Amino acid sequence: MKRTLITPLLMACLTGASAQETTPIDRLFDQLEDILGTTKRLTKGNYGRGTTIDASCYVHGGEFCSKEVCGHGPDNGNAEVLEKANRVAVQRFDRALAAIRHCLDSISALPNVEESYHLETHQHGIDTIQYSICLTSGGNPNRLIDKRQHGYNASYSDMPGAEIIKFYCNTVVKPCGQHVSEDGHLQYKYIKKMGDSFKNTTFEWEKFLQTITPLLNQRGITQRKINWVREEAATDSLGSDYIASMSMTLEDGTVTTAGETSGTVYFIPSDRQALAESVLSGVKAALESHIDTYPEQGYQYNYNVEFVPIADPDITREKQLFRTTFWGDNELVPNDHQIYVGTDIYGYYVLVLDTKGCMWLPREWSRLKSFVNGKKTYHKGLKPLGAKPGILRRSSPLHLRL
Repeated sequence: MKRTLITPLLMACLTGASAQETTPIDRLFDQLEDILGTTKRLTKGNYGRGTTIDASCYVHGGEFCSKEVCGHGPDNGNAEVLEKANRVAVQRFDRALAAIRHCLDSISALPNVEESYHLETHQHGIDTIQYSICLTSGGNPNRLIDKRQHGYNASYSDMPGAEIIKFYCNTVVKPCGQHVSEDGHLQYKYIKKMGDSFKNTTFEWEKFLQTITPLLNQRGITQRKINWVREEAATDSLGSDYIASMSMTLEDGTVTTAGETSGTVYFIPSDRQALAESVLSGVKAALESHIDTYPEQGYQYNYNVEFVPIADPDITREKQLFRTTFWGDNELVPNDHQIYVGTDIYGYYVLVLDTKGCMWLPREWSRLKSFVNGKKTYHKGLKPLGAKPGILRRSSPLHLRL
């Protein structure tokens, strides 16, 4: 197979400084990561209204249970250890809430903030906390959804030009009736307002592929072609055969889960980490350059996607780096393109995929050459011990609506 060598000039162009999007609450996100270990999810996309920046993280906390203390949870036989762990967990979550309150109260008090809403209720140890802050409405009227109708779910509409911060946190009593858990979510969203001449267009996938093909064709990278087909009648379980799935509602109101995904899985051995990191950096730089140059094209780009080290031979890790969904001419199903980043104990993977219809990601994505009509065919030398190609067991599928 012919390999394309990467020149130093090309690599320099593709791996230039990445200008990751910033938000007014980045320092708060960093604090929450230090306190709770949370990870910020940062995306940039055009979903039909122009460029949208979305940064968010979940804020979880709560107490632990044990059979000795409350009759629930593990049998650890040490109530003193549990009490200490719960004390530390509560203190940690209180620190996180204090940081959130301080930051959002400070922002709400700024003179240039258009409108803000803050609600807290505390009843018998059950807390509800919500902030909705409209930094700017972009000239849109009726910014705040009616508080009287929605109670503590009061929020601001996501409209072009709007810049919004939202936070909610609810306390839930655990089944034991003695301990509680806290579930919160912090989000910043900004939808860039485009000019009157702005028109959304289809992502130029083939044009973009030309920029990353030299990166992926380097010496030391193995290419594996794949074809994964899921028929409409298939009812394979998400838990047993797939790790990601989707369904679509068609124009006539019916739901489809059928689809075909083809493409190339690029594999880099585990002892070539430097090569893997440089390839991922180059792919990211190329993506960011393309979407900044052509913001009118439909896409979703996920920042902070990296290779995750794996030590367990039975585990793979994968995250979607990029996707573009569009409706083809005179077609009822979308043509979709995705880039996934994955790892296992053998090495690093970049999945460049094309989907017609619904995309279902097989659990054995790193091994499967084809998965058609319930029959598995593995790449040469990658068939797991005991695996037998054939019809898979059937059970109820999990569907996700678009």
